[in-house]
Amino acid sequence: MFSQRFRSCPKCGNGYLDNYALDKAKHGKPVICDSCDQGFIRFSTRGLGYLCSFILDFLIHVGMYFGTIVIIINYGVYITVVYFLTLLLFAFLLDKVKERYGLLIENSNMPLSTEKQIDPLTVTLIDATADHDINLIQQLLGEGASPADKDSNGYSAMDHARGRSYMDILDIYKEHMEKKS
Repeated sequence: MFSQRFRSCPKCGNGYLDNYALDKAKHGKPVICDSCDQGFIRFSTRGLGYLCSFILDFLIHVGMYFGTIVIIINYGVYITVVYFLTLLLFAFLLDKVKERYGLLIENSNMPLSTEKQIDPLTVTLIDATADHDINLIQQLLGEGASPADKDSNGYSAMDHARGRSYMDILDIYKEHMEKKS
């Protein structure tokens, strides 16, 4: 499970990057390595500007089209349907592998020194949420921690509780937010 959730940092090799956070990372809001403090985002071939990827994709589809005509002529329709289903499965799996384990690029758009300082109470509250420590959570809320404040990856303590399906903690957070308003 750990190897699917985290991947090692390509720059230093010591730190880890959260794959779930990498799915949501973008220019200006990268995932920060916990060891070397470098920001990373996924290299995406979606959008404009990736002409060589488009040309490669076009050539593969042209080959599939002409290959399909040859298969229909030589082997018939049923084999062609199996061929198409196999190609679709292969394309889907390749897209998922590329999405999950694709290249990472360093985010040069945001200097890390200008990043907003995060309140230590927020970090402690998020850790307490992950550990499901209700007593510590109530203590931190009493000290002024807010469950809506976000960490460096853009997630709040409420997001972490919602992601882990801790309904009892979510109820505590909602009650605290209602008292605050």
